[in-house]
Amino acid sequence: MIELFDNLKNIYPDKIILLRIDNYYELYREDAKRASGVLHINALTRIVNDEDISVIRFHMQDLSRNLEKLVRGGLKVAIYDDKL
Repeated sequence: MIELFDNLKNIYPDKIILLRIDNYYELYREDAKRASGVLHINALTRIVNDEDISVIRFHMQDLSRNLEKLVRGGLKVAIYDDKL
């Protein structure tokens, strides 16, 4: 997923990228750090390929509420959902 996130971030560098993973949306790296304050969700650290990566996640049922918070917080958002 990190590769996909990095590819999307290269295409949309000014956006917070939300990736749908099963029933959750995840945010990585700096996006997770920036969004954590707006969403009041603590960023966790996940080790991927010997690299510490910041991650936050929330259930897909919370998408509308969290999307509104991100946009009202002045952030631009791109959503990747391979289920659509």
